[in-house]
Amino acid sequence: MPTYRTVLHITVAEQLIISSSQLLPKVKKFLRENLFILNSEYIIKERLGKPVYNVPKFFDLIEDSPPNVRLPRGFLGQLMEFLDKEKIPYQVTHHHPDFVPRGFHSTITLTPEQERLTKLAFDAGQGVIAAPPGSGKTMMGLSLVARHTSARLHPLQAIV
Repeated sequence: MPTYRTVLHITVAEQLIISSSQLLPKVKKFLRENLFILNSEYIIKERLGKPVYNVPKFFDLIEDSPPNVRLPRGFLGQLMEFLDKEKIPYQVTHHHPDFVPRGFHSTITLTPEQERLTKLAFDAGQGVIAAPPGSGKTMMGLSLVARHTSARLHPLQAIV
């Protein structure tokens, strides 16, 4: 296995940001394989002989904005797993906007299971709460917001 001399720098902001010049061919191939997704609607319409005008054949989730490449934030785990497997050194830097501290107080009472899930998400710093209707997802999300000492959650990060 080759030894890599440079460290791949990944910035986590609204998206993952990586310098285009740092992307090795192996990493580029991995990104193309995982973030260039076939649009099933296009295939279905094409096979049925229906017009495919304005229906993209692929969804390209790689945003090329020189000198950087921007990727979906949710792809960080898969990318890190790949880099670890390939023994490619990397450094992740989190860059989040500063918010004015807010003093949230909550009187929400959670069930033991809701409390357990909320603690897991809080300790991880992120998470997705998927549960049936009426199970208290909104209450868990509001409880998470209240637990933060400042309003650090972006509205899109707080979706539950």
